[in-house]
Amino acid sequence: MTVNFKTQKTVRNFSKFLLSLNALTDPGVSILSMTEVDENFDSRFSCNAREYEYLILNTKFPRPTWKNRAFWYQHKIDVPRLEAELELLKGEHDFRSLAKAVSMKGRSTVRTILEAKLERSAEFDGLFKVRIRANGFLHNMIRILTGTLLEIANGKRKDTNILQILSSKDRTIAGITLPPHGLYFIRAYYDSYPEIDSMYSLRDLDP
Repeated sequence: MTVNFKTQKTVRNFSKFLLSLNALTDPGVSILSMTEVDENFDSRFSCNAREYEYLILNTKFPRPTWKNRAFWYQHKIDVPRLEAELELLKGEHDFRSLAKAVSMKGRSTVRTILEAKLERSAEFDGLFKVRIRANGFLHNMIRILTGTLLEIANGKRKDTNILQILSSKDRTIAGITLPPHGLYFIRAYYDSYPEIDSMYSLRDLDP
């Protein structure tokens, strides 16, 4: 996650400052990199896209090492069907049927999906990642979307597709809301700030 702050003092040594900040944070928080940007930058409002992934552990029996880290799903998944449904998501759609109703009052429910794909983990057999990048998300949108896609891909909703559910604009037509422990924020995108991309590149090189 990207955050920003303003200061009237000059930070002369970013490496030293990074070490100092990490010494002050809670054990559950780690600052991986930092850089200087112009004073008009805002980590929330300058962002033009965000990316999340939802982890699904598709195994016959649960794995203790993945408890509360991925959603354990023991039912069969039609992987080609799931991939095809994710492909249908690309582009601009109204996501009213895939969001928490109380959070939509007075807000636009139209979002643009820039990337939607399914990845298999190379390190752990049975672990899938539903990865979605969009210009914005609604409350619980990823968790409801993934729950709905699983119901389509396991045959429970074999006679419908995600576009039909979207066009209904009815939350009761969509699937369950999956638990939060499988959801991860991956990164934010900033078209006008290449230095942010550089920070992510440095982070990805860390061991």
